[in-house]
Amino acid sequence: MIALSLFITLLPILSAMWATGQRASINVQFQLTEECPEGTLVGCLNEDVGLNAPHYITNKPNGDSYQLLTATRLFELDSISGKITTNGRIDREEICPPSQNSHQISTTDPTEAPCSIDLQVLRLESQPASGTYEPQVILVKIFVLDINDNAPKWQEDSVNITIPEHTAPGARFHLPVALDADCGPENTTSRYFLFSSSIPDVDYGGSHIHSPDVNRYFKLDTEVLEQKDPQHFVLDRWSNGWNLQACAGPTFRLWLQIIGEVDYETPGQISLIQRKQPLPKIDDKTDLSPRSFVLKLAAVDGSRFAPKTGSVTIRVNVKDINDHAPYFLPPEDSSVDGVYAKLRMDGALRRNSATIEVQENAPYGQALYTPHVVEPDISDRENLIFSFDGTTTPAARAVFGIREKDGTIFLKQSPDYETQSSYILPIVVSDGKYLDNQEVRIQIINLNDHAPIITVRPVRTKKTENEIQNQQHQQTQRYKPICLEVEEDRPPGHFIATVLLSDEDQVVGTSAFQNEGTAAFQCQINHDSLSLEPLFEGSQSQFKLLTRISFDREQLGELFVALTCHDSGQPRQTSRVDIKLQILDKNDNKPLFKHHPMVARIKENSVVGVNVYRLEAFDADVGKNAALVYSISGEGAENFKVDRHSGLVTTATIIDREIVGRFNLMVIVRDREGNETDSSEPVNEGTGMLTIEVLDENDCAPEFDKPLYQFLIDENAKINTPIGEVKARDNDATAENNKVRFHVS
Repeated sequence: MIALSLFITLLPILSAMWATGQRASINVQFQLTEECPEGTLVGCLNEDVGLNAPHYITNKPNGDSYQLLTATRLFELDSISGKITTNGRIDREEICPPSQNSHQISTTDPTEAPCSIDLQVLRLESQPASGTYEPQVILVKIFVLDINDNAPKWQEDSVNITIPEHTAPGARFHLPVALDADCGPENTTSRYFLFSSSIPDVDYGGSHIHSPDVNRYFKLDTEVLEQKDPQHFVLDRWSNGWNLQACAGPTFRLWLQIIGEVDYETPGQISLIQRKQPLPKIDDKTDLSPRSFVLKLAAVDGSRFAPKTGSVTIRVNVKDINDHAPYFLPPEDSSVDGVYAKLRMDGALRRNSATIEVQENAPYGQALYTPHVVEPDISDRENLIFSFDGTTTPAARAVFGIREKDGTIFLKQSPDYETQSSYILPIVVSDGKYLDNQEVRIQIINLNDHAPIITVRPVRTKKTENEIQNQQHQQTQRYKPICLEVEEDRPPGHFIATVLLSDEDQVVGTSAFQNEGTAAFQCQINHDSLSLEPLFEGSQSQFKLLTRISFDREQLGELFVALTCHDSGQPRQTSRVDIKLQILDKNDNKPLFKHHPMVARIKENSVVGVNVYRLEAFDADVGKNAALVYSISGEGAENFKVDRHSGLVTTATIIDREIVGRFNLMVIVRDREGNETDSSEPVNEGTGMLTIEVLDENDCAPEFDKPLYQFLIDENAKINTPIGEVKARDNDATAENNKVRFHVS
């Protein structure tokens, strides 16, 4: 601590400047050390001025007074004694900030000078020396001397510098200099040091500060500009003045110079990268070594007794550049979705290949596999782009997609084992400069997702092959039955159709129709009239559909049955086909007339073509076997004709009742009309008797049996005497029409 006596140095320098004919002002200088106690005596004008003013008689009674003309709160002036004392704290750095050297309360010479305060004091003499009284102005300059009460400091608590990794040694980055408000050369900054922040406080007076991190990568490059030698500031206005030393500290320019290879990645990380190993997860908030260096820049002033120091944190942030390629890691269980996909373990896993087993029918959009990729360069981790290699097939691209951001392989559609059982997906990851490849093999796991396919092919059919194929395409659709045919009267065991079973879930036909629990297929028909048996001995998927009864079409014309088959997979898949069994007709029934007896009546003399009778017959058969034709025969059949298809009987001649009164005709009905030449089926016929009665008309006149009658009568015979007998007859058949009445005219 500087003794209190040293705070005040009274060095009066009085120089009176006199001009001819007028009284000159008096200049007075005092020196004051900053931070002196309040009330410290700066100087006494009564003593100092009296010693230096030629026209001032000091042995006169002291009746003069002083008046402070300058407004200030820093000092007080005793008006009687002329003593100037401090009135508060005197802080040189506040009075004369570092940006200026002089705090001018009054207007003074702007020439650079030590920190000073200018005051004007008016002296009033009690007894003027001459008859003319003129007040005298005293110009007081108080120099404020500096003490080392400020340490060097920076405006910010820390300074950030960013350098790209692999910056060439010798490159320099500007560092800010410290600010020291004290006056140089001793009290201001004179030295700088750079060391690691991990080094504890050191004695900055020493010259050997060891900092391994700094010495390996960085050093402080200091440039001292031309330093002014301390100049003596002389007040030329004073004839007996003294020299004052001005502030003249050194001016620095600082740089952080690179002296070693700075890599963003640590040596341990580089070793892992070279071996394509995973990198440990790094917390950006706590890890400093691979990404930044924290240094301390210290400034020390030039004090010889107790130098003051200040420091600022220098954070050197190493900027990552793209100097490493991304690379795939071996796949892990966490890489795949555990529901529809799993990682296939075939020995040691390699980083450039992965085999994934995927269930078929996994849903659209399902994520299957996400590769593990290491991007050593943090700055490029957000820039990774994943894609399929150009050799990826269109079939694979149709089923699988890849997300650009994370490389996740997902389904664009459900895979089908039966369509394709495996895929190769070469994927690529790129950071824009480097790339790496991985081959992903997808194995589709066959699931029991297909129901058995039931193909029914009729043995006997008149359909074309195209119609059969169309029917096969519709075989598993409900409500569209497959049509089969069987002739009636066939004995049991008749072969109707072949039944073929297949399953798309099976690559090789290993299906079986057996009664054992291990059978691949189990089938059931819901009607006892049909049965299913192996097509040949040992047949496992080909069967024949047989009849178990003899069908009578006239009793049952068609039969609807359901054939249901299921596989033995899990979950069980079932298929069903509906079969319409059409019973084909045989000509096994004779046609029969509907009416017995058949009697018709017709008037004699009817014109030709008059309808007489319509024959009606029926046949239990159908189709051509029930196509009936009619005919008539017998005595008098020529007088009639019959329409062979409709059975309508009409007259062919005019019939005279008096000739024929009744016709008994045989009527015949035959089936298979138009197919008489087809010998595959017999022609059946039925017969009946049609009686046609001719109705009499009064179409015959009576006729006498003689054309001339001669009678002899006696004259004078009496009235009513018989004279002879006349005979006549009528050929009409009925009594109504053949009764004869006589009269004489």
